[in-house]
Amino acid sequence: SLYASIWSLIVTFWAVFGSLVGCSFGAIAAGVVFAFTGNVLAGTAMIAAGIFLAGLSIFAFFGCKAGTKGVLRLTKKIWYWVKSFFEKKEEV
Repeated sequence: SLYASIWSLIVTFWAVFGSLVGCSFGAIAAGVVFAFTGNVLAGTAMIAAGIFLAGLSIFAFFGCKAGTKGVLRLTKKIWYWVKSFFEKKEEV
């Protein structure tokens, strides 16, 4: 269960990254629509929020990538640790 919890946390981090990317595109698109329909102030605010979210998603990508590499290394160590219990040792 610990193994599944660790990997579900990584999947959650990648989902947050995906939502940041999607929200940044959506906010920029909505800002452009607002700006051309006459609500320039709200459009400018939406575009600024979209650019902020795009920048935040860049940092989130590097964090998710590093976290995934760390969990892969941890998984490998756990695998070898569990495997060591099932290997027979030669008696001399």
